[in-house]
Amino acid sequence: MKLSKQFTRREKVLLVILALLLLFALYYLAVHRPVTEALDRIQAESDTVSMDLAVLEAKQQHMAQMRRELDEILSQPNVSEIPKYDNLQRVMDFLNTVLSSASEYTLSFQGLQQPEGGGILRRAMQMTFLSPSYDGARSMIEQLQNCPYRCQLSDFSIAPVSAGGQSRDAASLLDGPVQVSVTVTFYENLN
Repeated sequence: MKLSKQFTRREKVLLVILALLLLFALYYLAVHRPVTEALDRIQAESDTVSMDLAVLEAKQQHMAQMRRELDEILSQPNVSEIPKYDNLQRVMDFLNTVLSSASEYTLSFQGLQQPEGGGILRRAMQMTFLSPSYDGARSMIEQLQNCPYRCQLSDFSIAPVSAGGQSRDAASLLDGPVQVSVTVTFYENLN
């Protein structure tokens, strides 16, 4: 039994079309789709790397700017340091020098404050002193401001005082003794 059939022209055309469709499907599945997916993946990785590079360049520029600012700060003559913990004796010696020209003064320590997770300790004190003149009070405040140890001045007030300790009007601020009240917070490094 011999099975041979002669294909008609129409059947031959349909078989050629079917073969071409199979070749196209095979090309699409084996070549085109994997190459397209690989190119998309490479493009996505390239975009990620470009974004990472831009972030790193921005960080590098920020670090360079911070380094320049730090170098500028360290080159200034009145750079205060943050001393190691328990700097109280040196602070008291400094305050003794500053307040030596005050006619009387009081210091009230407010305790140690350590922020959560931080290595910086804050030692706050309320300071009140009488100065014979406004210029003397200003000089003492400037000395505190230029302290060799890192500190912050806050809650500052200055008022004229008469010889009997009574307050006078603000117009006489430059004429006689003045009372100064200020909160000074000294910083110390725990590390």
